[in-house]
Amino acid sequence: MDSFKQLLLNNLRSPDDKAQNYRALAVLTTLSLGLVSCSGSKIPGAQSPERYPAYEETQQKSEWSEDPQKNDAPLKASRSSTAPHAAPSKEPVHTASHAAPKNPVVEFFQQIHKKVSELSNLEVENKALKAENAALRLMLENERYSHQTEALAKAAEQVKKDNLEHTASPRGRTIASLRVEIPYHLEPPAMLALAVSNFKARNYEQSAGLIRYVLGQSPELNHSDHALMLGVSWYQMENYKEAKIVFDEMLKSAIQSHDGSKEVQARMWLALIGRRLGEERVAVEQLKEALRKYPKAPELAWVNVNTKQKNNNKDEEHSNHTPHSK
Repeated sequence: MDSFKQLLLNNLRSPDDKAQNYRALAVLTTLSLGLVSCSGSKIPGAQSPERYPAYEETQQKSEWSEDPQKNDAPLKASRSSTAPHAAPSKEPVHTASHAAPKNPVVEFFQQIHKKVSELSNLEVENKALKAENAALRLMLENERYSHQTEALAKAAEQVKKDNLEHTASPRGRTIASLRVEIPYHLEPPAMLALAVSNFKARNYEQSAGLIRYVLGQSPELNHSDHALMLGVSWYQMENYKEAKIVFDEMLKSAIQSHDGSKEVQARMWLALIGRRLGEERVAVEQLKEALRKYPKAPELAWVNVNTKQKNNNKDEEHSNHTPHSK
């Protein structure tokens, strides 16, 4: 270490000689690197001599301008001073890296850019996952809707079959499907009056429900007018089976009581029901029987008018085809 100090003092005696000063700096750097390679530790700030171009330039200048023996003396002294401390090694000496030192500001912005890129990629993946999730949800909803549609279609078909079986119409209302509000605080005659009001308002469901309830509780209040309203209500709700039952009973009662008006009405409604059920023969027989027994009944006026009109048309056609005598 003393020889190292002496070497530096010898090289720094003439401050005006820049070549001498550069040489001293080069020697110092060389010794520092030698110490690093021997000890295996890194001196902060120590760099390779190749990083200083002035070192090579100074060596070239010193060879041209000075005595080689005089210039080699400090180097020999430095080698002799460092020889005992440096153990010979067969392994190659690793010099410092030639890469430039990294700027912390640059590293900071590079890290920020990396994080931003990662966040951007995550955002793209998130959007893709959201789109896939929406597509799966839409597929699930479509599948659920299709299943519900099939179930509703099957249920509707079953309802049509049940209605056709119980009412003779796919849209008929059964007794179980009626939603009737019974005013239990009213007397039976008041309930019948309320049923008449609902019938006039074309609320056939409420009217039929009230009449059925009252006649079931008080059979003595059964009247042909109530039976007529009940049968018409069932007919308007397309429950032709119930309507036929009501008008059949009404017809029997009218025949027994010799009530021609109610008999004609019952036969007319039975004719309409027969036509709805596809029983044209039954409908024609009911009308013919009503015309035979009560040809001048006001309820059959429309039938009489149509019959007269048809007869007149036939007479006119017959007269047109008959040759006139001279």
